[in-house]
Amino acid sequence: DKLAAQAAEAEALNAALAGLSGKLAAQIEVVAELQAEGEARAEAAAATEAALEEQVAALTAMLTKANEDHTAALQAALSEQVTALSEQAAQAVADLDASTRECQTLTVKVGEQQLQVDVSKQVSKQLNDV
Repeated sequence: DKLAAQAAEAEALNAALAGLSGKLAAQIEVVAELQAEGEARAEAAAATEAALEEQVAALTAMLTKANEDHTAALQAALSEQVTALSEQAAQAVADLDASTRECQTLTVKVGEQQLQVDVSKQVSKQLNDV
């Protein structure tokens, strides 16, 4: 009778152990699934980080190129303005030279006319004196 009770108790313990083993196996399965999910998330995060790094590199290259293009365009525009201003300055100098020559010519003509007037006055005075 005692043996039967011990056998029943052992059977109950075995059943409880089997139940605990089943629960442990289920928990191990959940842990494995969570690990797999974590690894998948880690891989996705790494892929996202790599993609972001590529995008940053591409954007940096685009900004650098745009900045270089903009700088080149500004330099070309400034060069054109400097050339235009240089041409205007050269024209202004040429105009000033022409005006100076014209003034000199007019001064000479005025001098000649004054000389003629002086000579005419002198001749007129001499004729009046005679």
